[in-house]
Amino acid sequence: MPVPQEFRDALVGAGWRVGRSPVHHSVAAADGTLKILLKLEDNRLIETVGIPAEDKKGSVRLTACVSSQVGCPLRCSFCATGKGGFSRNLKPHEIVEQVLVIEELFKHRVSNVVYHAGYLF
Repeated sequence: MPVPQEFRDALVGAGWRVGRSPVHHSVAAADGTLKILLKLEDNRLIETVGIPAEDKKGSVRLTACVSSQVGCPLRCSFCATGKGGFSRNLKPHEIVEQVLVIEELFKHRVSNVVYHAGYLF
């Protein structure tokens, strides 16, 4: 059920952000995996990945690999996430919206959630 426009306007007027972060870019793999870059309110990018899998009984599972940070403080030479350095931890709603966007794009409920550091594209 949609939130009434009057209530959304009141939230915005009180300084709350309404809506989701837009998909900046996405890439699909042959196995059905979908990498998604989301553009946050502060213009930083994070990656989330949807990984569909079918078990031996034919049931479909959908794993969401979500970011918990923008960047990574470890700066490992082999990792694209670390090369950009660490910016900040994600806010709870920024983590939750990653799962929601995967469910929306796959039109399937996420059954597993795993975490990675941040931007990996």
